[in-house]
Amino acid sequence: MNEGAKTIFKFKKEAYILLGLGGIVGMGFGSYFFFVSLTQIGAAKATGLAAITPVLSSLIALVTLKEKLNVALLLGTGATIAGIWIIL
Repeated sequence: MNEGAKTIFKFKKEAYILLGLGGIVGMGFGSYFFFVSLTQIGAAKATGLAAITPVLSSLIALVTLKEKLNVALLLGTGATIAGIWIIL
């Protein structure tokens, strides 16, 4: 980085370490359990259930971040749920 450049984020070294560990652990457990689900319920169902992630993320954002509900979100959520329902 340039000597005179300003940074937007200023984190302590510990924050970067925790962020890295969180990513490693999250990806490790996520991948492991996804591959276990592939063997237990099959690829079509496991992938269909993995597709629900945007819906869950939207619900969490609505509750915790006070995001606004709009037509695009409702249509996308409905389409996702309908697609998963068809697959399962």
